Amino acid sequence: MLDVQGKWTCARQEDSAGGGQGAVVCGVSNSSLQLETRPSGSTGKAPDQEIRKFPNSARQVRFTGYDADVRMVRFTLDTDQQDGETYRLPLQKAAKVFSAATLCPSDSVTIDDQGYGTLPCGQDQLIQQLADGNPVRARISVNDADQITTVKESYHP
Repeated sequence: MLDVQGKWTCARQEDSAGGGQGAVVCGVSNSSLQLETRPSGSTGKAPDQEIRKFPNSARQVRFTGYDADVRMVRFTLDTDQQDGETYRLPLQKAAKVFSAATLCPSDSVTIDDQGYGTLPCGQDQLIQQLADGNPVRARISVNDADQITTVKESYHP
């Protein structure tokens, strides 16, 4: 048995073959709160990794917000063939953010020859812009775990 955050108690139930791979049941004493997990399939192994939407890719996006509860940025694809869908991905802990003009205000525009920001800026500035309701256009790089590793603000005069 294991106590989870003080009030939840969890226990693994034996499977019918006695192999110890049965369900895990958690509940709160004197309450109707209960949850149960079971191994997927008949083998008891975890399912394959979830399907990744943008692994190992670079995309032009329009950030639309930040979901603090799950620590993910919201965005739409910023292309001629927009699908109208909103996506969410986490920022990698060491993600690099580069400002062109508005993320980290400076005396001048700082861009490369493709119009993307080159002024190093912190993740906090990006998150603050999104929390303040300011959409940001950017080029993102995503790793194989679907985490954003680089954000380069797109310059639009």
